[in-house]
Amino acid sequence: MPVYGGAPKGYSAADYARDLAVFRRFAEAAAPDMQIVGPGSVGEGVLMPLMGGAGMADGLVSTADMLTAQPPPKFDVFSYHFYGAASIRCAAMGAGAQTTAADALSEAWLARTDTSYFYVKGLRDRYEPGKPVWITETADAACGGNPWASSFLDSFATSTSWAGWPGAAWPWCSATRWHRVNTACSTRPPSRLGRTTGPHCCGTG
Repeated sequence: MPVYGGAPKGYSAADYARDLAVFRRFAEAAAPDMQIVGPGSVGEGVLMPLMGGAGMADGLVSTADMLTAQPPPKFDVFSYHFYGAASIRCAAMGAGAQTTAADALSEAWLARTDTSYFYVKGLRDRYEPGKPVWITETADAACGGNPWASSFLDSFATSTSWAGWPGAAWPWCSATRWHRVNTACSTRPPSRLGRTTGPHCCGTG
């Protein structure tokens, strides 16, 4: 989603591949031990299909297009953002991207984490096999979270959602990192698993 990150209108997958190659050359010279994390895609596995091509999905530069551009983008870590819905602040994204408090514990809602992860894993397996997968941004909803994000409802739904991610024993947990974005950041503990490497807040934007 280059345009949402401030890229100029018309920015393409080819532009992305060119710019990443320039950045990688710089990074290898200036900070050779630094890991490059990307592509940081969002929404393709869940939100975009729900939006039916409207709103944010209109004019999207797909992750697959970026990863097949020349020169092929390469990352040390394969990353993505997960949002199961857009908050009411972003209702303009379309009705399909919205959710309700009543759905917070529904199977369909909780399954969105799995759907998103396996979509991204498929991209990783195809374009960057063997690279770890990191979640680098998430929340109950995009655009700052919904009003119930600061309630116990959201806390329970979110922790249940994480616990229900692929594999009850978290076989890929050591290869996954994420930041928790929420409207109630200051009230949440740094980790729901009792570890400092677990979910934590990073602000509301």
